[in-house]
Parts: sequence; C-alpha cells; structure tokens
Amino acid sequence: MITEEIISAVSLVLLALTMPGALILISRLLKGAIRHPPLRSQEAKLEFLGAASIVIPTLNEAKRIGPCLAG
Repeated sequence: MITEEIISAVSLVLLALTMPGALILISRLLKGAIRHPPLRSQEAKLEFLGAASIVIPTLNEAKRIGPCLAG
C-alpha cells in the first residue's frame, strides 16, 4: 500500500515537471497551423544578372591575395 502511494507521488511529480515543456511544445506547434505561406520566387531581371559582391576576410595575406582575386 505504501509502495502504491510512493509510485503515485513520484508520477505526480514527474507529470508536474514535464507539463511546462509540453505546453511550450503545443504552443509552438499551434503557431504552424496559422503561419503565412512561403514567398514565391520572382523572375530574374537583367539589372540583377551578373552582379555579385564577395567579401574575403584576410590577415597578413598580401602575397597571396592577388592570385586569389584573379581566380
């Protein structure tokens, strides 16, 4: 009889510990049901074709930066 009471108490404590996590999970899952649809891709325009910006972080690479940029 005491064992059943201990098991019930432990079960209640574990339920109380997992409840906040379950509520957070449910709230995040419910947001997915009302989310906005994904953006659609747009046609490429001529002014955007061929334009690119490249950032090359370097430190003490003065001798090797020329071949890198030429490539």
